[in-house]
Amino acid sequence: MTASVFWNRGNKTVKLNPILSSCDCDKSSDSIGTVTFTVARERMKDLKFEIGDTIIIPYTYDINKILFRGKIFTIKKSNKDEVEVTAYDILKYFQGKKYNVFPTIDLGSIIKVMCADLEVEYGYLEKTPNCPAKLYTDKSYGDILADEQGYLLYMNGEKYVHRVEDGKIALRNLKNLMTDYLITDRIVTDYSYEESAEDVINVVEVTSKNKKTGEYTRYVCGDKDLMDKLGVLVTTEEADEDATWDQIVAKANNTLFINKQLKYSLSFTIPKLALFNLYDIIRTDIDGDKCLGYIDSISWNLIDEETEITLVLLGQ
Repeated sequence: MTASVFWNRGNKTVKLNPILSSCDCDKSSDSIGTVTFTVARERMKDLKFEIGDTIIIPYTYDINKILFRGKIFTIKKSNKDEVEVTAYDILKYFQGKKYNVFPTIDLGSIIKVMCADLEVEYGYLEKTPNCPAKLYTDKSYGDILADEQGYLLYMNGEKYVHRVEDGKIALRNLKNLMTDYLITDRIVTDYSYEESAEDVINVVEVTSKNKKTGEYTRYVCGDKDLMDKLGVLVTTEEADEDATWDQIVAKANNTLFINKQLKYSLSFTIPKLALFNLYDIIRTDIDGDKCLGYIDSISWNLIDEETEITLVLLGQ
């Protein structure tokens, strides 16, 4: 095993590799970064894990760069005489909710406000066009970021993404994440292509409540071609109270634009620890199909040294 896993509490740091039975690190565009590992109790000796301890995994070839840094949130002891530990990265804190009011500012400035609230660090923040002033009363920090990224995609045609880099939250323009790597079928051990409409929404209803009257303003939009093809796949969203008609319409059109797309993906396994990050763009030439895609999920098996990757294919 070439990647090192470290446990830390205060001034004490221990390398866990000699006692690990299993260790997996997972990152996905729709979830938080997670490390799960197991240790046989008889091999732990005086080592005792506690909630809030830190787990650190440096990149294999550069100990100054961090593949994962997070806190232990779950410890399980089983009748198999094993201890299973789960740690989450900084995105765990972005699941929290609070009353948020943002003026008309760029997305990087919004992230700075969030990081100050959550007492976490931020790294590189790409400059973006301004997002309109908005009040959020019941959305997580992560969902707010997704909303604003969706707005920028709809209004400007630019896809901005947030991810963890060296243990800090970062904001990137997807088009700037192109790598020089080419993945071929000589490198992968297995692969599969998929075309999916599982998450497609083709009708969107948005409502907004008038505080004084208690009445709701309602707007509905849809994609008729997709409705004819797939049937009615509807969702309902709530705009801010007393939202203007233009704000209601924009939210509906934005939601439809993002969610009506079919998803084309390529999944494959590499028999080594491939040191990519979420949203990295890579080229593939597998089974005669040349594709370009960004990493939507990545999972490392640090014991068997395997990497599983799913790309969302671009330009399909």
